[in-house]
Amino acid sequence: RGTDRASEAGTSPAPPSSQDMDSALLLDLTDARDAPWRAALDRSGVHLGAACDGHKLVQCTIDASATRLVCLASRMPAELAAALAGWDGAPPLSVLLLTPPGPIGVDDARLALACGVHHWQALRAGADGAVAAADVESALALAEALRSHDAALRRSTARAHEQLDERKWVDRAKGVLMAARGLGEDAAFRLLRGAAMSVNLRIGELA
Repeated sequence: RGTDRASEAGTSPAPPSSQDMDSALLLDLTDARDAPWRAALDRSGVHLGAACDGHKLVQCTIDASATRLVCLASRMPAELAAALAGWDGAPPLSVLLLTPPGPIGVDDARLALACGVHHWQALRAGADGAVAAADVESALALAEALRSHDAALRRSTARAHEQLDERKWVDRAKGVLMAARGLGEDAAFRLLRGAAMSVNLRIGELA
């Protein structure tokens, strides 16, 4: 990758593009105890995003220009849960939680998922005192992939609910026609289908 090649050549990594900077937000919830890890993360050379206040997180994404949120914390703090609560578990961008090395508890993992965190990665500094750029970039890529997968599942679920609702309305409409005109189920359905085609609507929309 570009960052790795720059390091091997003995030069500084290329600065992030303006598009990358505009599309990324950084919520830093680390404290003084995390300072050594935070410094090691900075030495990776990977731009994580423009600093954002957790109390204004939803407002920062209203214009839809931000496509990812990187959260830095020592674990899954209540402050992060509160900041993400405005999205009710369905953030409009990928959410990556980066923490210092250490075990991830089951309860914290469940809370992170419920809050809409797409990926939680504990990062360790190497012998050179820096977190590897490849590890950071891999975590970013995985968070985005999981966000896309989650969004596809939500769309699929929404379509399934819509189809189920339409089926219910169609069944009710057939029942009304069967009772009012003395039709059989197939005849009532054909009548509905013909009426829907005549006005260029789906049967469920007509019903």
